[in-house]
Formats: sequence, C-alpha cells, structure tokens
Amino acid sequence: MAQITFKGNPVETSGSLPGTGSEAPFFCLVKTDLSEAGPADFASMRMVLNIFPSL
Repeated sequence: MAQITFKGNPVETSGSLPGTGSEAPFFCLVKTDLSEAGPADFASMRMVLNIFPSL
C-alpha cells in the first residue's frame, strides 16, 4: 500500500504504485475514432499516464 494526500489528508491506497521507468501493464484505450489502442501503439514513445481516482 502507498500513502498519498487527498485534500490535505493522508490516505492509504490499495495495491502499490509503479516505480519510475517501470513497464506499464497491459491496457486498452478507446481513441476518438472509436478504434482501440494498446501498449504496442506507444512502444517507441515515452508515456506519462495521468490517472485520477474516483471522486
């Protein structure tokens, strides 16, 4: 578990945060043309995934 700050209060998350430079797990995104994109589509690029928890 990792501890993050939410609205100034410490919160424990479930699971663990990935390390910097670690390989992303498989994911599937829907592009604006409704086709799918996955890790292979971004293989030659550096990615920054900005994930927001449910609020």
